[in-house]
Amino acid sequence: QQASATPLSGNRPRLYNIQMVDATHGYAVGCVNAPDPVQEVCEGNGLLMRTTDGFSWQQVTSPSDADIMDLWVHDMDNVVLVDFAGRIWHGTGAPTPTPTPTNTPTSTPTNTPTPTSTPTRTPTPTATPSTGVINGVAYYDQNGNQFPNNGEPGLPDAVMALKQGNAVVATQTSDSSGNFTFNGVAPGTYTLMEQTAPPGYGPSSNLVTMDVAANTTAKFYFAHGLPPTATPTPTATATPVPTEPACYCNFVPLLEKNFSERTP
Repeated sequence: QQASATPLSGNRPRLYNIQMVDATHGYAVGCVNAPDPVQEVCEGNGLLMRTTDGFSWQQVTSPSDADIMDLWVHDMDNVVLVDFAGRIWHGTGAPTPTPTPTNTPTSTPTNTPTPTSTPTRTPTPTATPSTGVINGVAYYDQNGNQFPNNGEPGLPDAVMALKQGNAVVATQTSDSSGNFTFNGVAPGTYTLMEQTAPPGYGPSSNLVTMDVAANTTAKFYFAHGLPPTATPTPTATATPVPTEPACYCNFVPLLEKNFSERTP
């Protein structure tokens, strides 16, 4: 268990999903505490676990305070999480290694003259950013699974809108690789949506509401498909109507004549 992770001792954790890369490597997600053994309702605090031998599991610091509902594991350093608040998290689930202290040998003191002290310049502290960053990718979802798979290309010229309440506070257009970034976002609650789809593609249905905190970065993916092909409307063909004959005429045989006789 990492020091910054919520302790499991004294809690009743619940797992929602487990995905293995192979027989010994994988991840599991859920919540830290679901105290009721019948209803198993989580009380928040996302839970992220990791195994590298298929038997023992190590708790990794969760990126979200909300329950983590689902995950996709491409490999042990490429993990996508979805929490109960509807946010998508992408990154590596590797635990942060704890540095091992090194024993420093004690030197034998020697008599040395006391040097004249030289004033030391005090470094200026670096200010912690007071705003957050939102970035994302507009991509062509070739297999229609609403997930960015390897080989699915990014799409340029998608116009993304960042709203606070009903007001649009900023827009960004995706670059040639489909990437877009909102820098300097003040802390607060925002909605990220697509304002204009990339040329030649249908609009993305993704609509994300999130809480932005200072000195944090969030990333989201917007899937696109091809627009439906218009079906041509068939042209009605006129059915010919039979025409009544102009008249019904009776024919009589010719009057036979004896051409040896003269007709007066």
